Amino acid sequence: MEQHCPHCNARLFADGRIDPRAFGEDPRAPRVEHAGALAYVTCPACAQPVRVEAAVTETGTAYVVSHDRK
Repeated sequence: MEQHCPHCNARLFADGRIDPRAFGEDPRAPRVEHAGALAYVTCPACAQPVRVEAAVTETGTAYVVSHDRK
């Protein structure tokens, strides 16, 4: 499942989630930034921040694009 930027519809990441342990493997992969309790990635196409939320997986914690617009 691909994840897309809600601002410009560019593909953020293809596997549906970002695994924090995978960072550094692919220099083009978005990195999760934290601002207080919020987490976000910067869209590589439009440079807008996109909110993400933690999701527990069988291999640990990953991140998916948040559908909460608040």
